[in-house]
Amino acid sequence: MTASRGTSAVTVLFPITLVAWYLPDLPGARELGTLVGALTVVAAALAVPRHDRVVTSRVPWPLVLFGVWACASLVWSADRAGSARALLDLVVLLAVGIAVGVRMTVPEVHRAVFSTVRWILVVTAVSLVVAPGWAMVPAEDGAPGWHGPFSHKNDLGAFCAVAVVTVWFGPRRSRWVWMVLALVLLAGSQSSTAVAVVALAAAVVGWQRLAASIREARHRGVFGAVSLVATLGVLVAAVTRFDLFAVALGRSGSLTGRTEIWTAVWRHVVERPIAGYGWGGVWREWSAPTQEIWREVRFPAFYAHNGYLDLALQVGVVGLALFLLALGPAIRTLWRDRADGAALWGLLIILTSLVAAVTESAPFTGRGLLLLVPLVVAVASGPGLLSAPTAEPSTTTPERPALSRSSG
Repeated sequence: MTASRGTSAVTVLFPITLVAWYLPDLPGARELGTLVGALTVVAAALAVPRHDRVVTSRVPWPLVLFGVWACASLVWSADRAGSARALLDLVVLLAVGIAVGVRMTVPEVHRAVFSTVRWILVVTAVSLVVAPGWAMVPAEDGAPGWHGPFSHKNDLGAFCAVAVVTVWFGPRRSRWVWMVLALVLLAGSQSSTAVAVVALAAAVVGWQRLAASIREARHRGVFGAVSLVATLGVLVAAVTRFDLFAVALGRSGSLTGRTEIWTAVWRHVVERPIAGYGWGGVWREWSAPTQEIWREVRFPAFYAHNGYLDLALQVGVVGLALFLLALGPAIRTLWRDRADGAALWGLLIILTSLVAAVTESAPFTGRGLLLLVPLVVAVASGPGLLSAPTAEPSTTTPERPALSRSSG
């Protein structure tokens, strides 16, 4: 298989994998995601020329070490059967993400995600019209809000946040149609976290536009300093008056029981801080640490509702540190080239994932990896950003080419 054909196959297979993993509760979706994911990896591997040292020179080593560490955690897992199944999913997610990142540029990843969100938006809208009694009823935990073909309204909200950010950088002629649909579904999901994430993305886009309009270096310096102080002020306020932020998002001061879960999880993190309880070693009812957490919070919780705590609980601070180290270089590069629309999109996906992980685990432990890993690897695979037709015009200078590489 030639490199160009391999890349074309990956471009076709990746959106199918994304749909299957975003809608895992649909009949056969999980099996389809695993099968198509495996085909994606094979297509990418066959397309790589023998002289192309992909694994050694392109894939960030912290990401590889994170996968190795997670797999090694099977040895000390509190639930080896659960870990074996969870590790299979993790290996698939990491392998697909790496394969996509190696064969595709950041703009190509954007186009694939854009294609995916349009299909899921249509399916979700159809489900609300055709089967409202199923798509709009509260979830098993009684949480109000639409969920459509997703298992929970928070899953729909998280998807809509990704959709809004992705559609904004899509073609102008159809952007507002998809944007309105995504925002309507977001409102219907009643997901406070997703609303906060979209607000953050809008603030960053507005900040970038305002910063780009400032021509004088002196004024840019003042603007940057004021922005930094304002950001630090918001962060301090969020930490010291967390209850006020929760109320502003329409939540109780405990974020609907999340703080109780965080407290219980933190106690267990402290007990095994280095290695954790194994990837997938918690959150099944026969797992001993899970039973202890449930007794402390007095209700069954099936994840930590915090990606940082969940990673620390499962693979310790070592696994958490490796994962965050893998994101660092990509954030730095995308920030540097943020004047390019594709770079700004990638930056927003990572930043919003970091924020969403404060109240949800999926950005770090589930399907969110299918967005983060391809971006991290794609950024590491090229010297700069490849300019592409996006909503925001590229202002990358010729002296510093943007994230591009050839297909061969």
